[in-house]
Amino acid sequence: MKRLATFTLAALLCCLMTGAAQAETIPDAARSILLYPNEVTEYEQDGHPRISKVYILSEQDNPAAQTAQAANAETPDKAQARRDILNLLAQHRITAAEAASRLRGL
Repeated sequence: MKRLATFTLAALLCCLMTGAAQAETIPDAARSILLYPNEVTEYEQDGHPRISKVYILSEQDNPAAQTAQAANAETPDKAQARRDILNLLAQHRITAAEAASRLRGL
C-alpha cells in the first residue's frame, strides 16, 4: 500500500511539474487573446455589414513596431562603414558632400 501511495504521489508531482512548465509558455501564446478592442464600430460598405476594431497596443504587443525595430537595427558592418567614412572625413580625404552621400547609401 505504501508503494502504491508513493508511486501515485510521484506521478502526481510529475504531472504538476509538467503542467507548470507548460504554463510558463502560455502567457506569450495567449497574449493576443488578452487584447481587448478599445473601440468597435459597426458600419455598412457596399451593402455588407462590417466591423472595425481599434486596439491600443504597447511596443511589446505591436507586431508592426517589432518588425520596424528589426529593420532599423544597427549591424556591425554598417557601424564599421559609418566609422570608416567619418574617419576619412576627419582626415580630409573626402569632402563633406561625399561623406553625406556615402552615409545616405548605408
